[in-house]
Amino acid sequence: MNADNPMERAVSKFALASAYYLSGRLTEAEPAFKETVSASAKAGHLVVHIGSTAFVGHTQAALGRLREAAETLRGVMGFEIHQFPVQLSYVHSLMCDLQREWNHLDAAENHLGICLRIVRERGQEAGWLLASEWLKCLVLMLLTRGDQQQARQLTEQGLKITQKSGNAVSSQQAKSLRARLCLQQEDLPAATRWAEESKLGVNNALAFGREIEHLTFARLLLAQGKPDEAIKLLHRLQDAAEVAGRMRSVVEILMLQALAYRMQGEIKPAVHILERALKLAEPEGYIRTFADEGAPMVELLQQFIRERQKESLPESSRVLQNYVMKLLASFPPELVPAAIQTHKTSASLPTSYLVDPLSERELEVLKLIANGLSNPEIGRKLFLATSTVKRHINNIYAKLDVHSPALRDGEGEGVEGVGGLIFDLKHNLHSSYFLIYLNRSSHKEIKNMKCKKANTRNKAQWRSVLFSHFNYRFTL
Repeated sequence: MNADNPMERAVSKFALASAYYLSGRLTEAEPAFKETVSASAKAGHLVVHIGSTAFVGHTQAALGRLREAAETLRGVMGFEIHQFPVQLSYVHSLMCDLQREWNHLDAAENHLGICLRIVRERGQEAGWLLASEWLKCLVLMLLTRGDQQQARQLTEQGLKITQKSGNAVSSQQAKSLRARLCLQQEDLPAATRWAEESKLGVNNALAFGREIEHLTFARLLLAQGKPDEAIKLLHRLQDAAEVAGRMRSVVEILMLQALAYRMQGEIKPAVHILERALKLAEPEGYIRTFADEGAPMVELLQQFIRERQKESLPESSRVLQNYVMKLLASFPPELVPAAIQTHKTSASLPTSYLVDPLSERELEVLKLIANGLSNPEIGRKLFLATSTVKRHINNIYAKLDVHSPALRDGEGEGVEGVGGLIFDLKHNLHSSYFLIYLNRSSHKEIKNMKCKKANTRNKAQWRSVLFSHFNYRFTL
């Protein structure tokens, strides 16, 4: 190499950085790629410059610094795609992945469209976009938007390209991605055949290039109902990822560990491990890593909130609690209580309610309280013993985060109860909110509520609550 030739120096630095990356030494690869970016810029070698920048962003994301990775990638997105289509396709595939992770699906869809267009127009020239991590970025976005057919077609296309090139590592990664699609489609026999043909086991030697395979294998073990084996493999993967600083992998591994312990019925370890994953994920805004796991993750996140409700938590813990609410709100509506979805527009909802909504019977009792009935009257109307009514009311108070001592002690029944339950906004703002929103009352019913003892000031407060939460414009 001619040390005085800036172009040769840039290319040699890229080769060194790539060697670090392929061996899994990401903390060394990042500064090496950054040197390549600087050297290629000085040499005017824009192909290497853009490609190196893509690898810097990719490495930063793997190290868990998603926001920094996005800023790095934005630095080269000003170049014209028609001039550097292949290099910029890598950039857009990574941005697609980051935006998808943050659940910014419109932005992710835009980056996905650019990549797919380049693949169609450039053919073999853009073939490596369908290899390894680049392919995974695109396939996961296709799955997120529900296009399983195109996800499978793209995976098969990528597999053919890697097999033709003779790159065994990329070929195995593409096969593992195809196995993950099988799991997504609940085709357990096909995924099992993949594991057998790949000779995967929990005691296999671990390597950076095979991490995608091992994580897919861990998911297969969970699908097969083998959480013990999955946990053993995941602990080994966690140790390897932490040593190498691959914190994005650590978040995913911890999340899968938590699901495995939950499958075993070991709720406390599951919640403890989940908490660690959440603490790592919250500063970088992870969403899809959790949301993609469906109903089991919903149940585990709700269990996390229940466990935290039992403890006296410092103010700092509210950040994590609010993050969990945001995660829950990102799941499909059919997987979570209706109240969870309201967290998208109001951060003041009580977590106690969100994870444990009022039952239909409790809603009936609450509505009758609002209509001014005493406990005995409610009992007669619903054919319940007074003691049962009181039990329902205590449950309502707990779920709606009511702290009024008089109410907890059983005082203030009927209209007086409404005065405490609804209009004592200092203690019961959440209760008034849910009374309106969750008992599905109409505007007319709300206006006709028999809150006779509510004074003018309380009515004004109540009107303010309605306006701030619902923009309802009417006079009580």
